[in-house]
Amino acid sequence: MSESGLLVSESRFEDQLRTAGIIGPDQPSILHIRITDPGTNLLEGESTTPPDERPLTRMASSLLQKESGSDVSGYRDYRGVEVVGAWTWNEEYGFGIATEADWDESFANITAIRPLLTLLSLISGGALVGIVLLSNLSEHRERVAQKRYELTVEGAMDAIISFDSADRITTWNSQAERIFGWTKNEVLGYSLANEILPIELKERYYQRLQRMQDAKEEIFALQRRELNLKRRDGSLFPSELFIVPYELGKETGYSAFIRDVTDIREAQNQVQRSHEELAQSYDATLRGWSNVLDLRDNETEGHTQRVAESVMRLAEVLHVPEDERIHIYRGALLHDIGKIGIPDRILLKPGPLNNEEWDVMKLHPTHAYNFLNKIPYLRAALDIPHYHHEKWDGSGYPAGLQGEAIPYAARMFAVVDVWDALTSDRPYRKAWSPQKARAFMSEQRGKHFDPKILDVFLQTLEAQKKAAHICGRPERGEER
Repeated sequence: MSESGLLVSESRFEDQLRTAGIIGPDQPSILHIRITDPGTNLLEGESTTPPDERPLTRMASSLLQKESGSDVSGYRDYRGVEVVGAWTWNEEYGFGIATEADWDESFANITAIRPLLTLLSLISGGALVGIVLLSNLSEHRERVAQKRYELTVEGAMDAIISFDSADRITTWNSQAERIFGWTKNEVLGYSLANEILPIELKERYYQRLQRMQDAKEEIFALQRRELNLKRRDGSLFPSELFIVPYELGKETGYSAFIRDVTDIREAQNQVQRSHEELAQSYDATLRGWSNVLDLRDNETEGHTQRVAESVMRLAEVLHVPEDERIHIYRGALLHDIGKIGIPDRILLKPGPLNNEEWDVMKLHPTHAYNFLNKIPYLRAALDIPHYHHEKWDGSGYPAGLQGEAIPYAARMFAVVDVWDALTSDRPYRKAWSPQKARAFMSEQRGKHFDPKILDVFLQTLEAQKKAAHICGRPERGEER
């Protein structure tokens, strides 16, 4: 326990604490629980006392007085469960060490004879016995304190290292020896930075240490940090580091709790690699679908891949966040996926569609939504397949959305899709020249297209035209 009454180690009751709502679902117990008595068992019901009005527990109150003690008569812990416990204040580390056990579990076998033992202890009490008991209790407390130290510090899963304000190591537990490779006798009194910090971190560390000594700021905030630390052999490893400040008289120092997370990071990297491989497989499947759709729709070969690449370039120019672009790319590949629900007699009809046939054709964005919405990883890519036929003035379909009510990705895609359609050969007409296509799309500014997006797109085309002219390449749609 810290000097402010906070739990500075992970509770073994975290599952109970989350179930009871004492800590959040993803919140650790360390430094998030003040050791107070809720007045009732929180595992069985709610407390009527607000958290900020709850008194410290029997153990916490004693430790804040920097006392050592024990209580086997029973008191409530921070869960409100009746416990027995022993505790001691460790001046070297600047925090309290305590061990508690549920009362019911500790005295289950002697509950029946507890009244008799109490009566006998009262009858046999006396001054001499009292002196002997006090002496034995003092020795017991020392043994308990030493045992608690061994269990909590030497037996901890984390490396626990204390160092003073001059960066000299004052404590180095067994786990620190295992993680870093130095024995306690080899590092006590030496610089912490020299033993565990890589060169690139030392300068910043010493600057902060100097500011701390000048009383301008603390060295570290009370939060867990992730950084690479150095072993004895010079190799680096990823770690999680948590530092608690302490005061011993006029001396200020820190206790560092360090965990080697090499295995955890490797597992996370493996999960990330598997995720990336799965995503690549998904995207390869989507490209296959798009190729089949191009062939079935009698579109110019490569139409879908071209518009997918074009909308990605436009998204980059428009500074769309990178994590959103993958959904734009997938939506572009699948923009006409809904046409799988359109009968061939309509989809492949060589001439113009009549009104009834056109009504059926306009259902393909709705078919796309119904199909893709059932696939969780494609839901974020739905905007383009569902809304790419909407128009800025509200005259589009299927929902008749207007202006900025149309999803941004769909507005971007509408521009590149129409451009590619106009400048490509189709079964029913030849490709338009770039000049004719630009003129038509400019006329549709504020009607079919978002004005700002169209302006950026046309500026991009102009820049590409100039670059192609310098390199001697014809613009797409122009004769060679």
